[in-house]
Amino acid sequence: MKYLTKQELAELELHAQHVLTSEISDQIKDTGGRERLHLKIAGLSIDHSRQLVNDSTLDILLNLYKQSKTEKIKADYLKGEPVNLTENLASLHMAMRDGMPAIDQQLKQQITSNRGLYLKFAERVRSGVIRSYNNKIFTDIVHIGIGGSHLGQELAVEGLKDGRDSGPNIHFLSNIDSRPLIDLLRQLKPETTLFLIASKSFSTTETKVNSLRAKSWFLERVAEEDAIKNHFSALTSNPRAAVEFGIPEKMVFTLMPEIGGRFSVWSSAGLPIALSIGSKKYLEFLEGARVVDEHFINQDELSNIPLLTALVGIWNYNFLHCHTLAILCYDQRLRLLPPYLQQLFMECNGKSVTRSGEECEYSTMPVVWGGQGTEGQHAYHQLLHQGTSTFAADFIAITDKKDPIAEHRNWLNAHARAQSKVMSEGWNQKSNSESFKNIRGHHPHTNIVIDQLGASELGSLLAYYEHVTFYLGTLWDINSFDQWGVERGKTIANSIFKELNK
Repeated sequence: MKYLTKQELAELELHAQHVLTSEISDQIKDTGGRERLHLKIAGLSIDHSRQLVNDSTLDILLNLYKQSKTEKIKADYLKGEPVNLTENLASLHMAMRDGMPAIDQQLKQQITSNRGLYLKFAERVRSGVIRSYNNKIFTDIVHIGIGGSHLGQELAVEGLKDGRDSGPNIHFLSNIDSRPLIDLLRQLKPETTLFLIASKSFSTTETKVNSLRAKSWFLERVAEEDAIKNHFSALTSNPRAAVEFGIPEKMVFTLMPEIGGRFSVWSSAGLPIALSIGSKKYLEFLEGARVVDEHFINQDELSNIPLLTALVGIWNYNFLHCHTLAILCYDQRLRLLPPYLQQLFMECNGKSVTRSGEECEYSTMPVVWGGQGTEGQHAYHQLLHQGTSTFAADFIAITDKKDPIAEHRNWLNAHARAQSKVMSEGWNQKSNSESFKNIRGHHPHTNIVIDQLGASELGSLLAYYEHVTFYLGTLWDINSFDQWGVERGKTIANSIFKELNK
């Protein structure tokens, strides 16, 4: 990192070697003496006590933070100044949940007005006021999008389905593969299906191709051109293209250019979530995130939980040389969290150029992957415990006293705690003849426990990870808000597609 001298970097490397000793192991076992690493926020209990850090480590990391440009970038970010330097754009996703009090009053009013429009639309569809071309209630909603216009939305709809009281079935279509499209359309009736096309540019190849195919499917069966006006809606920054597609203006909900796709669940792109759980619970989702925003804005140094998490991440990735981050979710409802976080972390911070355009001389975001417990224990946990890879991990569990079968929940959480204990402490046989049973341990990880998975808590969890992502980017001095690396492949695919179609 450019703001550290060679001597400071050398001292950090030396300290990293020091903490990888039995001394730190003993401290980790005595988790009661590491209270400053166990914090709570907005329904989340975040425990870093099994990370390979001690008080000296935290002091060093805090000094690293103070030497970085983080506070200056954060101040600009919160005022709505352009922090996406390559596109000269602000990043306003926090404002979508009223989490940026310093922004212009007129902009606040615009955001409130836009939110009112798409939430009113959601309630009118759910209540049957908005109906099909032949006056039937919509029973199915097909959301067509990809990446940031899809991953968070599907995660939230699936994760919060226990809280649904009514409303249409929500289906998600993202891959350009024809089979998921065909299989889905076979299940649907055109007269009771509403399509949501989510595309910031309204030109993303996968979304465009799937939308045109869905439109053809609909018109072939309905045979009324005007009927499309009742059955297609758009979530986009390019309303003109949506209208040219055949969608009336009243069915187009605008996405602001300052909202990156991977942050879009808080904007009109969150419409499928509101359609699934209702506007009241969707507002709870936003409120859970806003509470974390307030913490992000007001808490200082190591009392700022996302900052502490990011500093521990820097320690793991740059000094303990952890090459991957495993997201281990001990709840079926969070099975889509790992792919969501893959995009959030790796699209934001998978960069090799600093904010000033220089090559990074250090590692940035490692590979993020993961899955759900206890299935993962019968697959990749063998490598985690006895392999040679260096990694960090987040365990995520839910207390969930409302689980319909308490025994199952207790087994799930027992396994989460056991895996964490072994991953940290290891297990060694004294007999050389049974050395194959030895587990090294010493793998740094965080335990996140949520009392109950409701809309507010899910909003808190996603906002927490967003702020961790921001802090990591500023500490690495990279632009977390663009994604130019994906563009070249799209351009080449267009020319290859033309060749394949000859």
